[in-house]
Amino acid sequence: MRSIGAEYIVAVSSVISINDRFENGALVLPDDLIDYTYGRKDTFFEGQEEPVVHTDFLDPYTAELREKIVEHAQQHQMPLYTQAVYGCLQGPRWPTRAEIQRYRRDGVDVLGMTGMPEAVLARELGIQYAHFCGKLPRSEERRVGKECR
Repeated sequence: MRSIGAEYIVAVSSVISINDRFENGALVLPDDLIDYTYGRKDTFFEGQEEPVVHTDFLDPYTAELREKIVEHAQQHQMPLYTQAVYGCLQGPRWPTRAEIQRYRRDGVDVLGMTGMPEAVLARELGIQYAHFCGKLPRSEERRVGKECR
């Protein structure tokens, strides 16, 4: 992306919710994330030719880019949830009941399988990054609602 001059990345994905406040079809702009993935290459700075760089990732999504998205949504009277924790799963399977309970205890609101390591890789490259999610009704989510409360 950087090689073609990209300055911004707005990732778009569908999510399921483990938080009742998000209705089907809701648009969510997470403000934080928890990475539950493993084995994905998550840095450009490793190996003998690249010195280790400790990337500041306290705020995984770029505030300025998020503000632009919020302003755009407001201009078009588009409801948008701007406070949510995105839980990035390894996939491709959906979580067990016990895992969902864990994610809730961790503070996760929505679950998906994309966004990491993309967010941290964008940060390493100095590219602004935000994640725009659409909450879809799914059979797994209906089961979550009934069985994991």
